[in-house]
Amino acid sequence: MKTAFNVEMLCKARSFGLLSVILMGLFWQSNVMADVSVIVHSSVAIGSIDAGTLKSIYLGKLRSWPDGAALTVIDQKAGSKIRKKFINEIIGKKEKKFDAYWSRKAFSGKGTPPKNLGNDADVKAWVSRHKGSIGYIDSSMADSSVKVLLIIK
Repeated sequence: MKTAFNVEMLCKARSFGLLSVILMGLFWQSNVMADVSVIVHSSVAIGSIDAGTLKSIYLGKLRSWPDGAALTVIDQKAGSKIRKKFINEIIGKKEKKFDAYWSRKAFSGKGTPPKNLGNDADVKAWVSRHKGSIGYIDSSMADSSVKVLLIIK
């Protein structure tokens, strides 16, 4: 009986250990986020941007580049992980609060929200074709078709 108890306990411990390893792996994988690259059209006359300026752009407080060129702000699809990370890290708000902010501004006639596009590829394609555009994508998607101003870790 003592041997059966030990074997049963050993089997339970192994099962628990395996389950723990699997759950930790799933938790770690779901919380690992890719770096986010803030990108602009190659003609934009700046080489970097700080988080405060970027926040002002995405809140509609800055509407042109320092050289006076028009600024077109591109956003990712609502609900995407990359959008949630960008809004949390740069704007300092939850996605719903950011959307509510823009709903109020648009309703009051005080601004137009950033243009929402589907995914990283769509944002990169738009920014690469439209002068003055700014957007953000997964850093693994950045290439020479756009200029990277900032990488958010």
